[in-house]
Amino acid sequence: MKIKGKNMILFYGIGDTYKAVAYSTDASLDMSRSLIDVGGKTTGSWDEKKTRKAGWAISSSHLLADTSNVDLVGLFTEGTILTIVLAQVSEHKDSIDVGNYTIDTEKYSYVGNAIITKLSLKATNGQTATFSVELTGTGNLQKKKYEDGLTVTGDVIQD
Repeated sequence: MKIKGKNMILFYGIGDTYKAVAYSTDASLDMSRSLIDVGGKTTGSWDEKKTRKAGWAISSSHLLADTSNVDLVGLFTEGTILTIVLAQVSEHKDSIDVGNYTIDTEKYSYVGNAIITKLSLKATNGQTATFSVELTGTGNLQKKKYEDGLTVTGDVIQD
């Protein structure tokens, strides 16, 4: 089954309180791994590499229809470490619907700690203003299922 873009939602939290980043238009997860050169005389002219460290980043774009995401500016300014959940949701009516999200318990979500590294606002004459957020992971990224049926009502995830 294909994943529909409107059903991949970014949530962020500090402590036990999570919020959906509202009015999502797209989201992406990028993972990378650095390599170290271990070649020597025995490898001749060929490079030989070993893996070193892995990293990850998430970016997401949104419509800015109200001030529901203004707290992201403060979190960016303070350099706050956030818990990020990139999840598929079910029962999602529209790509800009901010109410009543239910994380799909049959699908995996990606969870980890991250820092907002870029926050962009754009307002084009005659168009709805938009913003995008980029987060860089700090530590590992976990793939997990929310088997307890974690539900989001409005902007807050509730157990």
